[in-house]
Amino acid sequence: MRQFLPLPIKLATLVAFFALTITACKKDSTTTTAPTISTGTLLTDVTTTSFTSAGVVTDLGTSAITEVGLVYSSANQSPTTSDTKVANAALVANYAITISNLTPGTTYYVRAYATSAAGTSYGSTVKVTTQTAATATVATVSTFAGSGTAGYVDGGALAAQFNNPQGMVADAQGNIYVCDQFNHLVRKITPAGVVSTFCGSGALGHTDGPAATAAFYSPYALAVDKQNNLYMTDQGNNLVIKITPAGVATTLAGSGIAGYVNSNTALTAQFNAPRGIAVDASGNIYVADSNNSRIRMISTAGVVTTFAGGGIGFTDDTGALALFRTPTGLAFDTNGNLFVADYGNYAIRKITSAGVVTTVAGNRSITTLIGNPNAIAIDAANNLYIADGTGRVLRLQNSSGILNSIAGSASVYGFADGTNTAAKFNVPTGIVTVGGALYVADYNNNLIRKITITN
Repeated sequence: MRQFLPLPIKLATLVAFFALTITACKKDSTTTTAPTISTGTLLTDVTTTSFTSAGVVTDLGTSAITEVGLVYSSANQSPTTSDTKVANAALVANYAITISNLTPGTTYYVRAYATSAAGTSYGSTVKVTTQTAATATVATVSTFAGSGTAGYVDGGALAAQFNNPQGMVADAQGNIYVCDQFNHLVRKITPAGVVSTFCGSGALGHTDGPAATAAFYSPYALAVDKQNNLYMTDQGNNLVIKITPAGVATTLAGSGIAGYVNSNTALTAQFNAPRGIAVDASGNIYVADSNNSRIRMISTAGVVTTFAGGGIGFTDDTGALALFRTPTGLAFDTNGNLFVADYGNYAIRKITSAGVVTTVAGNRSITTLIGNPNAIAIDAANNLYIADGTGRVLRLQNSSGILNSIAGSASVYGFADGTNTAAKFNVPTGIVTVGGALYVADYNNNLIRKITITN
């Protein structure tokens, strides 16, 4: 299938590429064609007065492009450059533009355009309605657990200490489990906010056994099954660990050697920095095998296979023909689709039960859409939430298909409780939904933050 052109690519390079293509095809040199462009179907950061849309040039045509951008109108459903236009500052093949100073509660029609000597081409029209004060999302961020000091202390929520908290999961009772990465532990936080050590001695290593003697090396992410068993990616040991509700840890899969080996015997399989993990309705385990850029599956019979991915790249396809780049997070929706935080491609990918991979949000060429997707969570309404390491939490709303930043701001790091962009994080790395609220592992602040959302 055709791939989007990477950004930033000098326009001259693109012209040279298409010139070679035209020559190879022996096209009549007198034929002139306008460029081909598409409008990004994913709208982002829709507020009361602004929204962001994107354009992708897929063919330069026969002449050098002189301008790219967006056109929009609240009246014309097929806007042109005669309506309102916003030109992109740079001549690039992939771009995103924020359109501002709009009227609240108003429907706009937007599409991308590209102009050359051969003419102006337009992408398809996308419709968006700005929010009103009544419909605007309010995300209130507070501190749920942690003192903010790196360390190891159990106890009351705000007196407890973590050392770079990472992936999280919640059980059916609303208890939250946290990979406390550099304490090499799994911590537990009750709904009342009491923090305890659920599993691990704190010693760096690999030891199966009861909670007090088990040892891990940089635990990364957690998943839970219907029986409240936890499954953990032990990143430093290249293993997948099962932890019973009693806190007993056993190695489920992996030999401990970094590599890429599927196997009918789980303990002889090899992973390379396993990170994200999820459990399907049948109890099969899925692992984001980050350094292999593949999604692996551990069946209930202990057979390890590759579910999707054939190595490093950015390709939508089926099974091994699809390509990922350092996937880090996994989550299932209520329909059994597996979603992937494709960290190195700045994208969210979807895998059906048949192994068909598509991109639902983000683009390796436009890093302003999604910066560093470390982890994802999906609620009962199939809204998808992203812990974006650039300092924010995003929501891909299932009903509207709009991707919005709901808390924090891209590339603004720090600590502040508050609402929406007034809140600050310092590298969100884990996220989980519990009872309608979000909980975020705030990695460099050594905190667990809580987000309550209106609208």
